[in-house]
Amino acid sequence: MSINTEQMFKQLQEIQTDINYKKESINDKLNHRKNVVRFCYAEGMSAIKIGQALDCTRQRVYVLIEEAIKDEEE
Repeated sequence: MSINTEQMFKQLQEIQTDINYKKESINDKLNHRKNVVRFCYAEGMSAIKIGQALDCTRQRVYVLIEEAIKDEEE
């Protein structure tokens, strides 16, 4: 049994293209989440409440806020 290397090569390229697209999409969502967290916190929502919405700790919320601030400074 032999494999068609050209076909497998093309399949690997397609898989990698799909992965790259999805990584970009996830990164966009993560950045959007950071910005919304920062906005909510600035508008008075507690870190505990934000954490409940995100199913994470308030400490993680503070990390997201710090990251959002750092991203804006760059």
